[in-house]
Amino acid sequence: MAVADNENTPQLAASEVENERLQINHHVTKLAMGGSILLAPFDVTRPNLKILDSGTSDGYWLTEFRKTLARPETCTMIGFDIADERFPDPPPEGIELRVQDVLGPFPDSWRGTFDVVHQRFVLAATATKGREAVLGLCNLVKPGGWIQLVEMQSTVGEDDGPAVRQFVELINELHIKIGAPRNLADVAVLEGHIMAAGFQRVGTMQAPGTLGAKVPDPNTRATAIKSTLDSAASLLGANKGLPGGLQSLSDDEASSFLERLEIELIEYGGSWPISVVWGQRPVK
Repeated sequence: MAVADNENTPQLAASEVENERLQINHHVTKLAMGGSILLAPFDVTRPNLKILDSGTSDGYWLTEFRKTLARPETCTMIGFDIADERFPDPPPEGIELRVQDVLGPFPDSWRGTFDVVHQRFVLAATATKGREAVLGLCNLVKPGGWIQLVEMQSTVGEDDGPAVRQFVELINELHIKIGAPRNLADVAVLEGHIMAAGFQRVGTMQAPGTLGAKVPDPNTRATAIKSTLDSAASLLGANKGLPGGLQSLSDDEASSFLERLEIELIEYGGSWPISVVWGQRPVK
């Protein structure tokens, strides 16, 4: 979006950059999940489906999932996020975007009405209220409907280099500062949230997420590296700006971090496990 002589131009540009980064992450995550974005055994041939995406940003997941539906014109697709700054205007075809806090309260009209509720890479923002957030989403699923949670684990692979390890430590440092549990993305933790809501047919996958040179699609690698570097720069700034300042890197390490990370991503890549958990609300 090009806007001339507008005081909101920097914010709009930043939103577009963030949406682009999240779209790249979408495709890298899809590769890790075997080419699918919904692993729950859901029948996409049915008409009149109602789908909800939590932490939707620009609605990209909904746009991609809509392509898999046999009768998309009959379906209701709703995405929500904490603010509308990354919502495109107009919204994507067939998608409704709403401002909504994942911790609620949700509209009464949403309760128990959705065939699929999806959330990806959101729980860290809920700090200590991860289970509360998931239980609230579970309440929106209709009997027989499904929920799917996707979260990146804050761990590294055995052969990951020092800069990739520092990248993950920056994430862990930020989680500690905002009060988010270090194990918030563990498969067992996510599974426990869904089972606490009484969901059945719970399935799990630890997807082999990758960074840089290890991304299996060569056409995605360059943009994936840029996405990771953008994330790393944001993490540096966020940790420096919070009380206590940057703790996981020394000043010397921080000054060369992005350069060292770029070299590692190009030459070796990295590993980043992704937890995927899904479950079905019992039919009463």
